[in-house]
Amino acid sequence: MLLKEESLKNFAPNLKIRRKNAHLSQTQVAKILGISPSTYISYERGKSYPTLPNLIKILHLFGVSIEDLMRDVPSASYLRHMHFR
Repeated sequence: MLLKEESLKNFAPNLKIRRKNAHLSQTQVAKILGISPSTYISYERGKSYPTLPNLIKILHLFGVSIEDLMRDVPSASYLRHMHFR
C-alpha cells in the first residue's frame, strides 16, 4: 500500500476512534506503548507519526491493520451511532 497524503490525514482520527472504542485514555495507551503521553497525543493530533516499532505495537494493541488506520474516517452519523463523540 502506498502512503498518500490523504491516507496520512486519516491516521490521527482513526487512531483516536480505535482508542476510544477500546475505552482507553491517551495516558493508558502511552503507558502500554512505553512512550510519553505527549508523544501519543501528538499522534492523535496528526503532529507526528509513530516509529515503525511503535506503529506495530499500536496495530497489535487495537487488533487492526495499517490499512484500517489509513482508510477514510467514518462519517459523523456513523460515529454517533457507535456512541463516539
